Amino acid sequence: MISRVILISLLTSVLFVTTIYAQDYSVYYNRCNMADSLADIKEYKEALINYKQAFETVDYVHAENLRKASVCAIECDDFNKAYLYAKQSVINGGERYIFKRIKRRKFKRTDYYRRLKDSIDYFMELHNERVNQSYKNIIDSLEYVDQVIIRGAKDKSRHYNIDITTLPLNRFDLDSCNMNLLLHLFDKYGFPSEKILGEDSYFMANTLIHHNFRKVENEKYHKMIFEAIIKGEYNPLFFSWWYDQFYQSKKSEPYFTLFGMQKSEENINRVNNRRRKFFLPDLK
Repeated sequence: MISRVILISLLTSVLFVTTIYAQDYSVYYNRCNMADSLADIKEYKEALINYKQAFETVDYVHAENLRKASVCAIECDDFNKAYLYAKQSVINGGERYIFKRIKRRKFKRTDYYRRLKDSIDYFMELHNERVNQSYKNIIDSLEYVDQVIIRGAKDKSRHYNIDITTLPLNRFDLDSCNMNLLLHLFDKYGFPSEKILGEDSYFMANTLIHHNFRKVENEKYHKMIFEAIIKGEYNPLFFSWWYDQFYQSKKSEPYFTLFGMQKSEENINRVNNRRRKFFLPDLK
């Protein structure tokens, strides 16, 4: 008989491997990139196969990729699959106006489309039950401070009663406050992923991350971003936008692009190798 100690050790090892596998989105990213490339050249059947294979490797699929898969399914006349992917994109992402994203006339003539349209309110209810509403509200308020109070953007859809006389003359001094609050929220609620927040608040959280993590003094926090990418909690494309700015400040050259660099084969290969490490498609 296997001793209790050995059995516990084996179970722990299996659990550890399963957990790591479940959190590793590397295959998912690479398959989705392949699917995107195939869809660009109208190889919809092969693209759909790659999306399906990508989705099967993870426990949460991002709404944008579900919408892309839905469009590919429509192009393949697989309307049932198109419906299922579109439905799940609403439940996951919370995008009510999905019909503006999926503009395929032949799908709109089907019962699948009518069923999808008639069920939007119910799918939105499922979405709202799934996400962390408290976290969403806090992210919304922080993004409001970031965009409206600090950077002077106009926003007629939201209003917070903020006593501006208590704020520093240099509004950008508030960035450090937002950064500290973000780190606190990460500890309390987890990384602000689409899975936890839904699509809109996920984009808001990215705005906050973008403006704060690109600063050289915050480089020590980049490890948590790297880990979030692997777990599917943070989009590699979001990361590349601000990491180039960070790297430009530190090294006087971009990391993922060739702006201002000689476009030699050597440079292109070096940048593409960097991009592949973070599951970004090669430069075109």
